[in-house]
Amino acid sequence: MRLLKVSVISTLAALALSLSGCDLFTAGLGAKVDLSPPVAKILSPVPNTYVNSSEFSVTGTASDDSVTPSLTIRVKNAAGAVVKTLNVSPDQDNNWSVTFKTRLATDPTDALIDGQYTIDVTVSDSKGKTQNTYTSVIIDTTPPTVLVTSPLYLSGSQYTNTIDIKGEVYDATTIKDVKVSLLKTDGSILAGPTLADGTNT
Repeated sequence: MRLLKVSVISTLAALALSLSGCDLFTAGLGAKVDLSPPVAKILSPVPNTYVNSSEFSVTGTASDDSVTPSLTIRVKNAAGAVVKTLNVSPDQDNNWSVTFKTRLATDPTDALIDGQYTIDVTVSDSKGKTQNTYTSVIIDTTPPTVLVTSPLYLSGSQYTNTIDIKGEVYDATTIKDVKVSLLKTDGSILAGPTLADGTNT
């Protein structure tokens, strides 16, 4: 029995030595497993930014732990409908930027009209993992309309110590404030500007 035990041990030792010398046991963890989704950030504009210029840019960063990600940028109107879609890729420094035109652009073809929009950014990698982020803008390139309802006309003899001026202001967005000035016939300011009282309805 003692000789048999030695024989078995010797055989196992030879087998282990033989296996350790082949390619079946290569050290290492194998190929890298991609578990994390890509990450995108919007740097500008901040949510609810007002735009009254001919164009505006949306900028940000995007990165992934394995490959260069791709971005799909969707512009949605106030009703949630997608009105524009763009596909971009970040540069070597992980930065990306897209520019949109408004109706004030020299060439307003394909420009965004006035209104509220959500900028929805989806970043994806080659494995199909995605991540979303978004911001919003309010395009307002149309000045408000001002209507003076009272007085319609005053001659010099009708002036008193105070003049009560009434009117209405119309705009697609909320009115911030209304300031009233009295002008001389030559256009110079006689009084004001005075902040008017009123409510948004």
